[in-house]
Amino acid sequence: MIETLESKAVKVILCTSSVIGEKKNFVNPQDGDLNKYAQIVRYLTSKYKCDLIDLRKAMWIMRIRIM
Repeated sequence: MIETLESKAVKVILCTSSVIGEKKNFVNPQDGDLNKYAQIVRYLTSKYKCDLIDLRKAMWIMRIRIM
């Protein structure tokens, strides 16, 4: 899909998920799945040289600062 969009001169920007019912102290059962998904999105941006909005990373940085 990314290649199709880029072939039509569409600027592709991918975004990682930020949170799903986040809990403190990194104990959210979905954290592992969200982190895996974020890694896939990061890989795709690297492979296809498109832009990334990494909300997952930003949320982790904010959570660490709050703790």
